[in-house]
Amino acid sequence: MASTWSALKIELLETGANSGTWGTATNVNLGDAVLGEVITGSATVDFPSAADVTLTLTDSATTQSARNLRLNITESGAGIGYAGNLILGSNCQIEKFYLIRNNGTGVKTIKNTTGTGIAVAAGKATLVYNDGTNVVDVLNSFSSAILGAVNAGSIIPFYFANQAAFPSASTYHGAIAHSHADGAMYFAHNGAWVRMLNDSGPLGTPSSGTATNLTGLPLSTGVTGTLPIANGGTSLTTLTANNVILGNGTSTPLFVAPSTSGNVLTSNGTTWQSTTPAATGATKGQAIAFSLIFGL
Repeated sequence: MASTWSALKIELLETGANSGTWGTATNVNLGDAVLGEVITGSATVDFPSAADVTLTLTDSATTQSARNLRLNITESGAGIGYAGNLILGSNCQIEKFYLIRNNGTGVKTIKNTTGTGIAVAAGKATLVYNDGTNVVDVLNSFSSAILGAVNAGSIIPFYFANQAAFPSASTYHGAIAHSHADGAMYFAHNGAWVRMLNDSGPLGTPSSGTATNLTGLPLSTGVTGTLPIANGGTSLTTLTANNVILGNGTSTPLFVAPSTSGNVLTSNGTTWQSTTPAATGATKGQAIAFSLIFGL
């Protein structure tokens, strides 16, 4: 009777089969090329071009990359920097752990022919589990945990080459990440990575949004544009020298020019205007009265 094969493609020897070679076949099964790969094996998977790479398993008692516990991803040629998928293809839709090490410069997603898989950032390593349908994180939550530094010299990095290397914002809701290409920090919220700050100053410069409750904002360098009337401004970029400003409701202010030398600002009951002062000499009647009194 012919041999059969396990999900990991280990030969299952039938009773009475392999006469004279049973011992050899058993030794191969238990050796580094088969069972050894499953337990401690490491295989290098190269991306030689800008295209996805697919691994398969076949009925063969020979070394096979997909059988190994550890997959070491490398890049060469046109594949350097490629961000793509390492696909577990034919006969790989089985329950199995993988240690993934991405030595490339582009993010690699380890996945089945279906499912979303797990993205592994450049230069990072992770432990994933193939449940036969999808590749998922082995650990993605703790009932209670505190992440702390051992001492003042400890560093917890949040570095990624770019936003494309970020993990899923939905999966890691509340996480923070630094994009080196953008020079900015991001936090995961509502299924998206939201930009916080960049590296242009102590507080950074937000790319968009409404600033509220700020203190110490420098008006000479921290504000651009023209402040409108509704926000306490004038809606103007210049004011005519020596003119008097008149309020005009929600419209642009009015101005009164000095006009003729000696003019004064007077009210006509509605607005203000520059006018010639009224004469202050005695009237004709006052002059006659003064003459009679003082004998002039």
